[in-house]
Amino acid sequence: FAQRDYPSAINRLKAVLETYPSAPSTAEAWYFLGESYYAVQAYPLAAEAYLRYLELRPEPLGGYIQTTRGDALLAAGAGAGAAVAYQAALENPPPGDPVWLRLKLAQAYSLQQDYTSAVTLLLDIYATTTNDYAKAQANWFLGKVYLAIGEPVQAYARFQDSVANYPASYDSYSGLVELVNAGEPV
Repeated sequence: FAQRDYPSAINRLKAVLETYPSAPSTAEAWYFLGESYYAVQAYPLAAEAYLRYLELRPEPLGGYIQTTRGDALLAAGAGAGAAVAYQAALENPPPGDPVWLRLKLAQAYSLQQDYTSAVTLLLDIYATTTNDYAKAQANWFLGKVYLAIGEPVQAYARFQDSVANYPASYDSYSGLVELVNAGEPV
């Protein structure tokens, strides 16, 4: 794993887990198996390995592992599972500003086409965070959701807000590109 030979790491970790299923380091083996699967973009298998880790060792890294599991499920296109993982992570969040975790949860809602929950959460994030980059990202996601539900006027207003108020954010640039491509005056 440390040498980034992930296929070999996967094979060896699976062999260890089959041979020694109740060894003291079984949880760590599941974690590194998850990381190896994630590295080779086998996201559903990574999410399963992280879940197996959590079954053996839910604490003290539960929030971090749930976040990573949510990331794997989101990458796999499993919005419902990702939302559950992110909600579990929010119950015991890893260190740092939880706004980023909440933004991931909004993405998971959007992926499963639960646009009402996504919009509600994103509007709350925008209203409560003091982080300009998080505001710009919330606007970006809101704009994409509004476009998905056929509300381009609201989408363009969100993109315009980010361009005007948070120009240093990459998400503002992404909104600017959307505005230009749509022929909207900026």
